[in-house]
Amino acid sequence: QAALERIARDVLPKGVTFEWTDLTYQEILAGNTMGSLRPLPSTVDEHGLKRWLAGAGVRVPTGRLAHSVADATDAVEECGGVAVLKAAVPGLTHKTEAGGVALGVTPTTAAQAYRRLAAFAGAAGVLVEEQVARGVELLVGIGPSPLGQVLTVGAGGVHTEALDDVAVRLLPVCDADVRDALGQTRVARLLRALRGQPAADVDSFVALALRVAGLGPALPPTATLDLNPVVVRPDGATVLDAALANGVAESGAPAGTGA
Repeated sequence: QAALERIARDVLPKGVTFEWTDLTYQEILAGNTMGSLRPLPSTVDEHGLKRWLAGAGVRVPTGRLAHSVADATDAVEECGGVAVLKAAVPGLTHKTEAGGVALGVTPTTAAQAYRRLAAFAGAAGVLVEEQVARGVELLVGIGPSPLGQVLTVGAGGVHTEALDDVAVRLLPVCDADVRDALGQTRVARLLRALRGQPAADVDSFVALALRVAGLGPALPPTATLDLNPVVVRPDGATVLDAALANGVAESGAPAGTGA
């Protein structure tokens, strides 16, 4: 804490005081709000990474790995009858562009989708997840910097590279920091109620970002954790794709690219 305070004094504008005001973040650092969070394995696939995130209170889609046609069909039914299937190939990035994702899969079409995705070279199965309804696509990430770990929030999904619309904050952060960073992005406007559509749940997104920020101490200092997209809807925020880079693990999409 003392080291972070010294860094803050060096980087903050003159007259701005650094204070530890967010008790939630303090509790996260102490592990009090994450319960029995499992240590992050040295290697982890997308499903394993999402299970780890879920253990920290980060909302992810319901799902599991399938290893046969019958298993995949059962998993689709467990997800409510409509699911997303992904080729579980270690290190495979840009899954959508590579044809490694099937949307809107039903028990009737599960066999065809499973066979196609399981045929990918190096596939360790097929990840079957509930299909989350559309919403505003954002990103949340943790990465290294010369001053220490930073949190990134901004436009996610297919718009990540096209818009280059993100804001960065040095960890640790509090609720106000995340809201201020989000408010600096153009995509934040889409979270408001527009043309009769209800506003997205900004509070849930901020809570998710704070949870992710609290995972910083559990990551290798040079690792990059990328959650993109994070779909924000009126009923909450959900991480659809996750990646952990820098030789520790890879899943979903690389930094700032979506799946």
